[in-house]
Amino acid sequence: MRQKGGAKQITSFVFDTSKNKSLGTVKVTFDKAKKTISVEVPFGTNVTKLNPIIKISKGATINPKGAQDFTKPVTYTVTAANKAISKYVVTVLVDKNIGNKILKFSFEKSKNTALNNDIVGKIDGKKIQYL
Repeated sequence: MRQKGGAKQITSFVFDTSKNKSLGTVKVTFDKAKKTISVEVPFGTNVTKLNPIIKISKGATINPKGAQDFTKPVTYTVTAANKAISKYVVTVLVDKNIGNKILKFSFEKSKNTALNNDIVGKIDGKKIQYL
């Protein structure tokens, strides 16, 4: 028989974009069996003070709370009403810089009166291809 008040799970983990202005789209991978959460954030995101919104089992508590420094994995402890605990490790991965290369460019007819058509180019290595 299951003891009353023994639920001790993180049921949802997201970042509050109103408190984390630099965040755009993030990818969250939640492994409930291993009790791990991985979050991929855009390149350039400051991960030293990210503020998550975490939902947990009814009657449980969680520690730590508020903004955290995710430069290293953060361990969250969820304590059930009956004092049983579960620990979840949250890792934030920052996407790699895709570089500072120009990959595509165009000359638009609407902005260049000498052109009869738009000219679209793609840079492939050291070559320019006109599409």
